[in-house]
Amino acid sequence: MTIPPTIPARSSRTAYGNTPIGTSRSSSTSEVPRELQRRSISESVACAASKLEIQLHAFSARPELALVHSAFVTIDENSIQNGSFYPPNEFEVDAFTTLLDGNFINGNTVLIRRHALEEAGPFIETDAACPDLWRAAEYYHWLKIVSQHPIECIQQPLHRSRRHSGNAEYNSSPMGPALERMLIRRFFSEHDVDVKPETVAALIGRGLGSVAAGALTKLSPEERGRCIALLDDIEKDQERWDVGRYAGVRRLDNGRIRRAFRAKTPSQARSMLEAVTGLKTAQTKPYRAAATARLAQMD
Repeated sequence: MTIPPTIPARSSRTAYGNTPIGTSRSSSTSEVPRELQRRSISESVACAASKLEIQLHAFSARPELALVHSAFVTIDENSIQNGSFYPPNEFEVDAFTTLLDGNFINGNTVLIRRHALEEAGPFIETDAACPDLWRAAEYYHWLKIVSQHPIECIQQPLHRSRRHSGNAEYNSSPMGPALERMLIRRFFSEHDVDVKPETVAALIGRGLGSVAAGALTKLSPEERGRCIALLDDIEKDQERWDVGRYAGVRRLDNGRIRRAFRAKTPSQARSMLEAVTGLKTAQTKPYRAAATARLAQMD
C-alpha cells in the first residue's frame, strides 16, 4: 500500500501507512485494514507482539472510534525500563478539554482511521513565524481529531519509547509546552470550538488568558457563573496545595500532581500521594492508581 498523496510523510523521522509493528515500510502490510493508519516513529520499540490485534479489537468493539492509543513504558539508551505512563481514558468533560491541559497521546502508540487522518489534513511541515512548530505537529492533529471524534486509550503498555541524550534536551525544556500553547491558540482561531466552563479553565491553566477571554464570551450567563465558581475552586485547591495543606484538595493541574511523585521527604511524599488518591476528576484516575501503588510500596 502506498502513502496517501494528501498526507505526505514528514522526512525519515515519521512514516504513515499500514506498517506492521516492528517491521519496516517494505514489509507486508496485510495485517492492517486499509482504512486504518499508524503513526510510527523510529525511536519507538514495540513491546507487545499482539499490539495490533489489541488495537484492532478496540476498533471492532467500538466502530465510532477514530483513534486508539495505549499506555507505554519508557526505556533508556541501554533498553532498561525507567518509567511508565498510563494516559487517561475517562474524562470529567471530554478528551478534547483534557487534551488542552497537555498532550497525553504518544504518537508512537497511535492507530488512526484513515478517514479521520485525511480529514485532519497534512501535518505541519514548517512555519514561517516559528520554524520549530513541526516538533508539536502531532498535538495539533490530536486536537483536530479529538474535537470531532471519540478516542480510546488501552490501559495496557503496548509500547516501549526510548528516551536518550538525543531527545532529552527537548523533553526537559519548556519548548514543548510553548509549542502546544501556540497550536491551541491557532486551533481556536481556525475552528468553531464548542466551549464549556471547563474549556475556559483549561485555557487559563495553560496561560492562554486571551484565548480564554474570547472563549468566555461564548458561554451563556448561567455558564459564566459556573465557570467563575469552577475557577474559584481550582484556585483555592492550588493555594492549599502550594502551602502544604494537601488534605481535601479535589482539583489539581498535572504539574502539581507530578510533584507528589518527586517529593523530597517520605512524610511529604505520603501526604501528597494520599491527597492525589482523593482527587475527584475522572481524568486523574491513572495518577490515583499510581499514587495508591506508590503508597503500598512505602508501607
